[in-house]
Amino acid sequence: MKSCLANSYWDRISLLQKLTEALQQSPSPAAGKPDESGMYRLFAKRLEGESAVIYIFRKGDSKPWQTLPVLVMPNDLDIAPRITKISDSAQILEVYNGRGGRHSTASYDFYVSSNGGQFIYSEAITNLAVDTLSGLEIMGDELETVSSDAGTTRSTNTRYKLVDGKPQIASREIFDGESDRKFNLTTYETYRDGKLVKSWTKKEKR
Repeated sequence: MKSCLANSYWDRISLLQKLTEALQQSPSPAAGKPDESGMYRLFAKRLEGESAVIYIFRKGDSKPWQTLPVLVMPNDLDIAPRITKISDSAQILEVYNGRGGRHSTASYDFYVSSNGGQFIYSEAITNLAVDTLSGLEIMGDELETVSSDAGTTRSTNTRYKLVDGKPQIASREIFDGESDRKFNLTTYETYRDGKLVKSWTKKEKR
């Protein structure tokens, strides 16, 4: 994950002091907003520049279960961080960073909690979201991305499962609807352990 860049040595010292204070002086759980599951309360606090801290309280705790330093653009804490359960052993924390995706989509940093552990930044999932047309959607126990080839009617929907906290491709649907044909082509692919095991193409008249 990128580091905070300050303008001078003293700026860095000041930011370090603020971060230290934020880690030591936590708010009460009542200050946080409950997540969708009701198992956590989240409270985000701006420090300086692009730096902020997210306090994560588990249900019933009086002190933060995790204090997470994050990078967000100024004024972008208005979009509250959220936690989504992927499976019994994995959860994802989404933090809106305001930097914007490659297709003018909202941009998030993603953190993964596996087997009850604390949330850890996932560069792999964050990059998936940045590189796609519509960002990253959480669909039950899978992650879905949509990409499109520029200047064509070809689009690709890809689904991933989390394996040891990392995304692994599970299936892919490739739609090809070029205007010079009288039919559309859709190719379906299924994967096992990240490897292609089956592929077939369906032709449909327009």
